[in-house]
Amino acid sequence: MEQYEWFNNTLFVITADHTNMVTHKEYYTDVNGYAVPVLFYHPGSDLKGLKTFPVQQIDIMPSILGYLNYDKPYFAYGQDIFNTNEEEKFVVNYNNGLYQLLYRDYFLQFDGEKTKSVYNYKSDIFLQNNKAGKITEQPEMEKLLKAIIQQYIVRMVENRLTLVSE
Repeated sequence: MEQYEWFNNTLFVITADHTNMVTHKEYYTDVNGYAVPVLFYHPGSDLKGLKTFPVQQIDIMPSILGYLNYDKPYFAYGQDIFNTNEEEKFVVNYNNGLYQLLYRDYFLQFDGEKTKSVYNYKSDIFLQNNKAGKITEQPEMEKLLKAIIQQYIVRMVENRLTLVSE
């Protein structure tokens, strides 16, 4: 592809649409059960070897827009991974009746009313030591997750999942 003139002016985004059978036990956990790589590659840029976590597929669009210095308003649940502080990055999903949030060092599972579990997913990769009610970050995580859930529900009810230009 390098022989084509568009190659050096192209941002390549490579990801999977689903996971595969795995041989490592840590990929059977609720944290890694949906883990897929997201790779951004722009020939001649510093994106080569850039590693950041957490990242989710909904981060792709805002990351591309941020990388391109797009300055118009838009709506996205994802984050620009290139311009979001590492301490503020998060991943949120819904699995088997639980909302799940990865934030900083922790993984929180919330049933819509209360927190069911909190794990330090970096040091407890098999999620064996539930720290619910024992960490100072839990109220901040619950507040963030509830805000995301509320914003999603309100936008669904009001049909505002996209930015409408006037």
